[in-house]
Order: sequence, then C-alpha cells, then structure tokens
Amino acid sequence: MPRYGKKKYNKGRKHLWYYDDRVKLLNKVSRQLTATYKRSCDEADRTTLLEWLPYAREQMTLIREGRYLQFTGQLNHTSSMTQVWDKIKHIRGHQTRPPANPDPAGKAEELMSDYHERSSSDYLPDQLRDKKDAMDPARLASITTATQQQDDTDQRITREELLAARKTSSDTAPGDDGITYSMLNAVSRVEGDPVLQLFNMSLMQGELPRAWTTANIVPIPKPGEKNKHRPISHDTQTTIAIY
Repeated sequence: MPRYGKKKYNKGRKHLWYYDDRVKLLNKVSRQLTATYKRSCDEADRTTLLEWLPYAREQMTLIREGRYLQFTGQLNHTSSMTQVWDKIKHIRGHQTRPPANPDPAGKAEELMSDYHERSSSDYLPDQLRDKKDAMDPARLASITTATQQQDDTDQRITREELLAARKTSSDTAPGDDGITYSMLNAVSRVEGDPVLQLFNMSLMQGELPRAWTTANIVPIPKPGEKNKHRPISHDTQTTIAIY
C-alpha cells in the first residue's frame, strides 16, 4: 500500500490519494503543536507534542488503510484493465485524464444523425435533386448488371497474398468482436486456412458478415474548438485486415 502520492499534481498535500478533512485536521494540529513548542521551548508543550505525534501517525495509518480498502473494494472480476490502471495511477498521484465527452455513445449518435441529415439529398438544390432522381433508375440498373458479370479480377485470394497482407504491427484496441491482429496472424497459420476460406467465401459471394459492416463511432474533441467534436470510426480489425 503506497504511503505517499506525488506533490506535483496536488501542491501542499503530500498524502494525495487519501487526503481528506481528517488528514487535514491531523496535519493542522501537528503543525500548531510543533509551532507552539518551538516558540515556548516549554517541557509541557514538548510532552504534549510527543504524545500527539504517535496518535496522529496511528490515525493516518487507519485513514490510509480505509481508503485503500475502499479503492480496491470497487474492483471485481468485471472491472476492465482501464479501470484498474486508472485507480493505480490515482493512488500513485497521477492525474487521470477526464473523458473526452461525458456521454460518448449519445454524442456519437448525435454526430451520426447530424451527418445523415446534412448528407441527405433534401439539402440539394431543386434542379440537382430532379436530375438525380431522373438518373437513379439507370444508375441502379448499371450497378446491378455490373455485379452480375464475371470479371477477370474476380480471383480467389491466395495464401501468399493473405500472409503478405497481414498486419505485423502491435495490437491496437479491438472492435466489438474482440479480435486483435495477433489473433488473426495466429489463425492464418492454422492448417486448413480457415481465415483464407472465409475471406474467399465473402469475395466470391459478394457479401460481408454483418459484424464486419459495423463500427464504433467515437467523438474526438477538435483542437482549439471548445464543445466541438469529430467522429472517428473504430472498425473491427478483421475488417481492417480485409481492406
């Protein structure tokens, strides 16, 4: 159990992570008794100070132990490593960065709704919207025809291409599926090539699993612009590996 935090982030409060009004009072009385003895050099004041200091240290230990048990009692088998490290950093005296937004999911939904609204054809001038509506049937027909034709580029992915496309960098935060680059790299060497077969099946059928088409939208604050955010798409790493 750590005894002290860092003064750097809490000037004048040495006992950073468990500092409260009780600690403040104990420190205040200790300083007052010390100052009184230094001024008077009286033996009675010295005796009072010597009797107080062990009591103050004992109470400080009890406060520290209580706060430590309170901190660790908030952790259980469902606690994420982020929560664990946040508490460890707090006890060690490091400041924990506040969340970019108090409601990330709500802000992401707001940004997506705003983007969808602004990108709607309803915002186009009447002349352009009429032209678009007139061209839509022909465009849809050409796309449908193109998807039904066999092309020379519709070739299956080879094992060599799959191995060459592997991400060799360190793992980053996975998407909703929890799959990391190292997991994909390990599975790609399994006999029978299940990953290669899965990718080729998706390519030949022209379809993607639903999980590969979803992403987490995280609002990131814009530098120098208060209360303004930009959406960042956090795709699954399986999807990133395909592209």
